[in-house]
Amino acid sequence: MISFINIDKSEPYSIFQDYYSLAKDNKQKNIEAIYIASFSHNKNYVDSRIVILDTGTQYFDFFKYLSG
Repeated sequence: MISFINIDKSEPYSIFQDYYSLAKDNKQKNIEAIYIASFSHNKNYVDSRIVILDTGTQYFDFFKYLSG
């Protein structure tokens, strides 16, 4: 499980923390694996990936495991 220490108080972080707490309270498994999506206006394209979340700092750190 992730411990939130000195997490940023801005809205994106508080929304994430609320959803994380909800998943934890509902005993969901592997909630450190999260789905991230971003949209490129230049390419008109959505890119998405599943990443492992590490909160060892005040900011979110994402780790993507590549095969090969």
